[in-house]
Amino acid sequence: PQCPCNDVHINCTGRNVSSVPQDVEKAITWFHLGSNLLSTSLNSDTFVPLDRLLYLDLSNNSISALPPLMFRTLWRLSVLDLHDNFLTVLGNGSFNGLASLKGLHLHNNRLKTLEPLAFYGLSSLKMLDLHGQQIKNVYPKAFIGLRSLNGLDLRENEISYLEQGSLRGLSHLLFLNLSGNHIQFIEPNVFKSIPNLAKLVTDEFRFCCLARHASLCLPSPDEFSSCEDLMSNIVLRLCVWLLAGVATTGNVIVIIWRGRYSHSNQVHSFLITNLATGDLLMGFYLLIIALVDSYYRGDYFIHDARWRSSSLCAIAGFLSTFSSELSVFTLTVITLDRFLVIIFPFRVHRLEMARTKRLMVFGWLTTTLLSAIPLLPTEYFNNFYGRSGVCLALHITSDKPSGWEYSVFLFLFLNFVSFGIIAIAYLWMFFAARTTQHAVASQRKK
Repeated sequence: PQCPCNDVHINCTGRNVSSVPQDVEKAITWFHLGSNLLSTSLNSDTFVPLDRLLYLDLSNNSISALPPLMFRTLWRLSVLDLHDNFLTVLGNGSFNGLASLKGLHLHNNRLKTLEPLAFYGLSSLKMLDLHGQQIKNVYPKAFIGLRSLNGLDLRENEISYLEQGSLRGLSHLLFLNLSGNHIQFIEPNVFKSIPNLAKLVTDEFRFCCLARHASLCLPSPDEFSSCEDLMSNIVLRLCVWLLAGVATTGNVIVIIWRGRYSHSNQVHSFLITNLATGDLLMGFYLLIIALVDSYYRGDYFIHDARWRSSSLCAIAGFLSTFSSELSVFTLTVITLDRFLVIIFPFRVHRLEMARTKRLMVFGWLTTTLLSAIPLLPTEYFNNFYGRSGVCLALHITSDKPSGWEYSVFLFLFLNFVSFGIIAIAYLWMFFAARTTQHAVASQRKK
């Protein structure tokens, strides 16, 4: 089929061309070959005569591999469009000869492997967009030859490991995006080959600790941790130890005291024991965090992922949630007990022991269930307690990670309902006491 020609532009887009036309004018500079059937006809000599090309479009041609040295004579080429093909591997010298290339479009391919010297020859390229591929392997020296590259986008791939030398050759790189991968480990010196890095985007702050020379690294550290320590602030560290000690010893004393000695008000004593038990569990949680902080002191970021995905972190998160919710529930029951006694001293009996025990059994079972639900192996609760170094379930942040609705329900809705009940009950008791006081005062005057 004939391709329309306009001066030095030839447009063969969507013409069902199965091979590159060889009868075209050698002086053409723009060649549109997108949406054709060129996958089987390309070879190392296909573009040798067209050494004046500035723009070449090979998009949507089902190309699965680039023949070696295919672009070796296209030293003037400025833009190469290869998007919407089936490329899986970029081998050694795939782009050799493209010394003037400024734009390379590779999106919507199926790249899985970047072999050594895959981009060798692209000495003028400023930006390389490889996002949304299926890249698993980045071999050492894969980016050698990209000496002018300023930006590299590797987000939303399947990279799990970056070995030493993976980013070698990127001495002028300013921006690197590694987010949306499944990176488990990066060799400690990988980023040292990018001395001018200004911005790094990853999924976890621990990788920022390997590129401390970067001016900006995302995500930002959480409110508690740093590269060196789980508890980055010494005041916070001391407070955790202090609160852990007070909560543990104080509540143990309360539980022993209430258990050993009989009290006239057994219901109230029983509720106080339950409250102390809940607070004691918070002491255990704080003690776990304090001990882990001490254990990993100085090189926390190396162990961050292992700690946050550990069973101990999940247990700590469970304890903190269970403790806080049990304490809130117990305080609500204590308030209701006081309310019934003060507001209805003669018309309604106060909580009996049997009824109080049933209430607290319900409270224990409910808080256990609410605290255990995030441990379910579902995508919604993926590592719910391990999303921060201190293993808290409080994920009410602007980025709204999966599970944030559960955090809102647990820590805002339920606690607000309990707070509302407690506040209304105590206000009612306060005004009832004031009314009684005024009535007694009036009687005395009479």
